[in-house]
Amino acid sequence: SDALQLPFRSGAFDFAISIAVIHHMASDERRKRAIEELVRVVRDQGTVLVFVWALEQETKGRRRFDGSTQDVLVPWVVPGSRQDGHAPDQVFHRYYHLFRDGELAQLAGQVPGCTVVESGYDRDNWYVVIQRQNA
Repeated sequence: SDALQLPFRSGAFDFAISIAVIHHMASDERRKRAIEELVRVVRDQGTVLVFVWALEQETKGRRRFDGSTQDVLVPWVVPGSRQDGHAPDQVFHRYYHLFRDGELAQLAGQVPGCTVVESGYDRDNWYVVIQRQNA
């Protein structure tokens, strides 16, 4: 579904989770709107958890970013046909906005009707826990 217009009624859930979604949105406005939608669909005092990729990558995994830009295209390789072994791999480039320390918490703090109750870093990702306030 469209993260900017979720197909659920307001206050439908106790908890909403967004993992590896919001960093694919190309503007602060769209990223904020996605968080607003998550807050909208949880009940009063409901909780939202959001994870996004961090610019500050600490592990020795496959992700490598030089830190000079927060907006990057990351290749996604789809192996060629396994039936004949001759089809070339297909490469698609996915957009990512890499969040800096504090950026996600600051963005979530701009969303009306909620409070950031926790924020942190886990396995090369920034996260926030948000609680919806009585509407």
